[in-house]
Amino acid sequence: MLFKIAIAVFVLMIIFTGIFAEQTSEDDSQLKKEDLVIEIHHCSTCGFRPRAEKLALELQEAYGIEPTLVVGGIGSYNVFMNDELIFSKAETGRFPDPGEIVRIIEKYLE
Repeated sequence: MLFKIAIAVFVLMIIFTGIFAEQTSEDDSQLKKEDLVIEIHHCSTCGFRPRAEKLALELQEAYGIEPTLVVGGIGSYNVFMNDELIFSKAETGRFPDPGEIVRIIEKYLE
């Protein structure tokens, strides 16, 4: 009887240790909202600042963060998340649609 109890305890320890280890590794790799650092690089000469301000407000409302607006090169409109380029007007040939940057960030947060 004691042997069966010891085996049951051992099996439960293995199961719970595996479950908690899996959750910990997922939590460590997942980006959290409070870890977000967003920079919006824009051309002020081209008049892109109002678009950058509008996007900053959208991100502030969605995540409670204050994106940094950075004056960039001529014609530039780029969005960086934690130093990674996530949107480029030069690459796409357009400005981001409303909600598009939020959707891109959400993919990283999943």
